[in-house]
Amino acid sequence: MGNYVDTYAPKFRRQLIGLDAKFVSQIEAKIADLRNDPYHHTEFMKGQHRGRRKARLNDADRLAFVICEECREQKHDVLYNRCSDCSETPENTIVIAYLILGHDY
Repeated sequence: MGNYVDTYAPKFRRQLIGLDAKFVSQIEAKIADLRNDPYHHTEFMKGQHRGRRKARLNDADRLAFVICEECREQKHDVLYNRCSDCSETPENTIVIAYLILGHDY
């Protein structure tokens, strides 16, 4: 495990604007953990979020992301995610998709 690189979807970048600095630090720490092992303590999402994983930030908030190697292996790149730059994105990439605030999923 390890050696994963992260990239941020535009929606996630927009969501960070105006968030409390302490919460942003918490998000950054979670992303650092994901770079080491994105499969540890994460799970697949269901419904409209299918094809992505979630990581718990606190009791109510989640971080939605995609592991490119898994996305391709499971054919989520064709079925759900359809990233425009998929063919140029390395296998060891984690795409931080968006925040789910208030356990709204």
